[in-house]
Amino acid sequence: MSLYRVPRRSENWRPFRILAWGTVLLLVGILIFSLYDPIDIGDSGRELLGWATMALMVSVIVVGTGLVSRANVRKLKESYQFELSDGRLSQTREGNQTVEIPLAQIASLHQTAGWLLVKGGELHQKIAIPTEVSGFEELKTALVAYCPVALVKPKVRFLPILILMFLAVACFFLVTSHNRRIVLAAGGTFLLLQGLGSYSICRLRKKMPRPTLVLFLNVMAWLLMAWVVYLTAKRAM
Repeated sequence: MSLYRVPRRSENWRPFRILAWGTVLLLVGILIFSLYDPIDIGDSGRELLGWATMALMVSVIVVGTGLVSRANVRKLKESYQFELSDGRLSQTREGNQTVEIPLAQIASLHQTAGWLLVKGGELHQKIAIPTEVSGFEELKTALVAYCPVALVKPKVRFLPILILMFLAVACFFLVTSHNRRIVLAAGGTFLLLQGLGSYSICRLRKKMPRPTLVLFLNVMAWLLMAWVVYLTAKRAM
């Protein structure tokens, strides 16, 4: 009998905490600066300030959401255990039903970015094995003896790219437009997308080792962004 699982490790959130609190301080500084509304900075200065704020907002969304997603996937992988014994491959997880596939009934092996997908059995079951498991090459060699491995190119996820494109377009119109309706529409779109990102993080917070800072940073950024939208719409003609 051979057992395989992903080694447990603690995520190092210290660099992100330093970056996050630094970002919060910068955003607060930009907010205070905008409240005084210095006349001598001119329109170009205000536009530069707006672009800086937009860049910080997008950075918060991308970095924070990316770290949360990566840590969540890592924790999911660590919760599984794979066993190779008695001519069977089994996958177990606490609170879930054990999945077993007889080695002689393996129908296909597909390897993609970070995973080895095993299909087979009488019920056409599937077992996904992370490549981070200890002894992965040993396990893979044992399975290849029953079925060759087919490499699969990872699929490109267009939704995150589409969201970033919408954010970029919203930022562009929010900073450059002088029409109040366009500013409100662009600002509303930006706030909606950012709010959805915060909501997704909130749903995962019970599964994450350090979700509070990421969630707080997103909420803080959303509030500051709402204030920037208000000031921009107030100045627009």
